[in-house]
Amino acid sequence: MLKAIIIDDELDSIEALTHDLKAFKNINVVATCQSAKEGRKAIRIWEPDVVFLDISMPYENGFELLESIAPIDFEVIFVTAYDEHAVKAFKNSAVHYLLKPISEEELEEAVKRVEKRRQHLLGFSSEQLEILLENNASKKTNTRFAIPTMQGYAFCLLESILYCLADGNSTKIVTTGKNYVSGHNLKTFEERLPKAHFCRIHQSHIINMQHVIEYFKGKSAYVLMQDKKSLGVSEARKKSFENRFKW
Repeated sequence: MLKAIIIDDELDSIEALTHDLKAFKNINVVATCQSAKEGRKAIRIWEPDVVFLDISMPYENGFELLESIAPIDFEVIFVTAYDEHAVKAFKNSAVHYLLKPISEEELEEAVKRVEKRRQHLLGFSSEQLEILLENNASKKTNTRFAIPTMQGYAFCLLESILYCLADGNSTKIVTTGKNYVSGHNLKTFEERLPKAHFCRIHQSHIINMQHVIEYFKGKSAYVLMQDKKSLGVSEARKKSFENRFKW
């Protein structure tokens, strides 16, 4: 039996979805909430398998709720009144969604997929969810990035960073303007750069996906960057890299 929580600021939507879910013998709605604050508390108490989460809510939206309780150890089904293009964006990020008004067929498909995930037949990628959240956060946060140097800090726009190269225990940061050298290792930069746009494709380098011109797959795979620099993609990281854009 899957434990479910519904979080939606519209009572009519909660009642309709609760009624529809009664048709599924494998789901038990353990709590319904009309705000992110209530939802956060219910998630801590009930430890659900799946949360049906409205996106547009006053004070704190669905994305902000997820950000506040990360890491996520339950399945998320977004319930949204967004238009078709926004829905496609969520789908491409491997997040379940239901478009209001909810159809029986879509609800049944979403429930089946959740059940498979909980049975470990269809793994949910926490990295993909993190990317989705960072995409949302990038719309409202400052995109300036502080690079620690020997002299202090150099500030540049995230969008201007082409790639980062390991140089022993140091890191060379190549931007569209100038290059910098930091005493911090590449692992530190991997942890700090947003995964929404940056990807580590090799033990020795991290790239900004926005500045990739071409990708050449094969045994000796590599990417061609905007500054015409070729950077290898290691065999161990190839699958993860290709999943970022695979058709």
